[in-house]
Amino acid sequence: MTDRSLAGTIHSAFVQQSRKGTAVATYVLVHGAWQGGWCWQRVVPLLRNRGHEVFTPTLTGLGERAHLLRSDIDVDTHVRDILGVLDYEDLREVVLVGHSYGGMVVEEVAQRAAGRLAQLVHLDSWFPLEDHHSMAELERALMPDFWSSLEELIRTESGGWRLPVPPGDNPMGLPDEADARWVTAKLTPHPARTLDQRLPPSEADAASLPRSYILCPYLGEPAALAAFAEHARSDGWPYREVPVGHEAMVTAPGDLVDDLLALSERTP
Repeated sequence: MTDRSLAGTIHSAFVQQSRKGTAVATYVLVHGAWQGGWCWQRVVPLLRNRGHEVFTPTLTGLGERAHLLRSDIDVDTHVRDILGVLDYEDLREVVLVGHSYGGMVVEEVAQRAAGRLAQLVHLDSWFPLEDHHSMAELERALMPDFWSSLEELIRTESGGWRLPVPPGDNPMGLPDEADARWVTAKLTPHPARTLDQRLPPSEADAASLPRSYILCPYLGEPAALAAFAEHARSDGWPYREVPVGHEAMVTAPGDLVDDLLALSERTP
């Protein structure tokens, strides 16, 4: 037996043993603006070591697909990226996780593929609220100063169709210098059209899909996305808080995985 086949046999045995003691889930993890599937690098092995399937697609125009960035990419493009994964991998009973901007994407995926999903998990993410159905509307209403800075970046540095990576050595505000270098080196401009596209109100099948929310403030600081967490809690969504900052998949992957698993086990 070759080393490769032996390793495969050991891995299969480990997965089977893991499955005896826990319900196996399929996770599709959707990243936020400026990032890519790479951002889940520390989360993936922790989930797979417990026997779960994990997919971390990179949205068109970002990460290793940055060479595909163009002016007509919108939320619909990114939704079709995720629908393609669900279809071509023939995935069912999926726990679909959306981080930050990825929350807008997973909500629209649910409109079109609710039958393939077990639940949505919003990880410190945005999603449509009341009459605000685009990222731009939400940011103008909830974070006007932040939105003004983004508008200025789009207008002055990208010709109006790209959202440049925010300036500075640590635009994601990571507390660890090594983490900041790793993340910042991989950030890429984000297609600006995704910010303006309005998403439709939720269809019945998608509206009834179980949802949960994980808020990730820095300890002792106001939560930037508290309005979304409050909306989730008022609607009775299962709720968790990981006070490690917006990039929880980088700063506290173990804590994040524990919460993802706990929320998945609560799915009917």
